[in-house]
Amino acid sequence: MDISGKIRSAAQLCRAVLNKGRQQTTEDITDRGERITPDYRNWGYYAHLSIYSFCGAFVAGARVLDAGCGAGYGCSSLMGSGAKSVVGVDISEKAVRFASSRYAAPGLSFRVMDLCRPDQAVPDSWDVVFCNIGEHLPDVEAFLDFCRRSLSPQGMLLLAVPALATPGILEGNMRNPYHITHLPPKGWLTKLGRYFDSVQGFRHWVAPEWLEPNGIPGGMELSPEETRIRETDFRFIPATPDELNVEAYNIGLVSVSRQPRPAVLEPAGDESAFPEDWDVEAMKQRVAASRA
Repeated sequence: MDISGKIRSAAQLCRAVLNKGRQQTTEDITDRGERITPDYRNWGYYAHLSIYSFCGAFVAGARVLDAGCGAGYGCSSLMGSGAKSVVGVDISEKAVRFASSRYAAPGLSFRVMDLCRPDQAVPDSWDVVFCNIGEHLPDVEAFLDFCRRSLSPQGMLLLAVPALATPGILEGNMRNPYHITHLPPKGWLTKLGRYFDSVQGFRHWVAPEWLEPNGIPGGMELSPEETRIRETDFRFIPATPDELNVEAYNIGLVSVSRQPRPAVLEPAGDESAFPEDWDVEAMKQRVAASRA
């Protein structure tokens, strides 16, 4: 759905803001804007923090793994929501150093870990796994199997990923070199259903009072000093896989998966398939040409 000549959807605009780093910190912690920093609390920071706030409703007394913890502010948020313990893991050594230097509390720790390497898995059992970096994972199956095996029988995985609901959103994500896994919302939810007995998808959006007349969230380009939106101003709206597959006005797909299966189900079809009329191959060629 076109919104202007440059922005094809509200979701693209949201993702652009989420990934926009205007301030660097120690060791360039943002990695050119891909990693959110607590030192730049703009609209994107609060959008990310709202997902942790949503997860906070499930963590009271729980052992939590933040898989891809980045700068660590989310781990601190989960501890504040009543988690018994939180372990933040990230493949980036500089991110783990940054998080460890900023956040210290009983029950909170940080480790370097490759989420797609089962041999590097931390030897613990978790009640909740939080992951906001699914699009960064080169081997989603290995990560989901790690979660299935590591979670307690009634454990849950909260996963947030871009909602690739239009060709424009897909191509925009393909142009991001850090985004290496591209699945439609229904594909993500179908895949999760092979590892978990219960899966629910949510649309991540803002409260109605934060919408402009054109339906786009307001204030996304404001500086931190000007930003008034907070994590409590975002909404998580349950929706079916088919609804999420076409909802362009969506910051991202958030899913809650419960009850790990004793064995992984075989795929029933191509979970990564997009509609044929999207011409994904042409997108790949354009992206490759732009990088060359």
